[in-house]
Amino acid sequence: MQLTALLAVVSSYLAGHRGAGIGAVNSMYGIGAIIGPALGASLLVKYGSWRAPMIAFGLIGFHAHGL
Repeated sequence: MQLTALLAVVSSYLAGHRGAGIGAVNSMYGIGAIIGPALGASLLVKYGSWRAPMIAFGLIGFHAHGL
């Protein structure tokens, strides 16, 4: 459901460039699926705690949303 809502928001926000917006969202899902596990595993090994990847991904999310 989240992807459907996200695609609806992107396509309405970028009405003139709907295809490019939807393509960018789908591309980022793929890139995140490749980078996320590798980055999470490396942080887990480096710091030895499951909290390190959670904090890192949370900070990335806050930064991406401008909070």
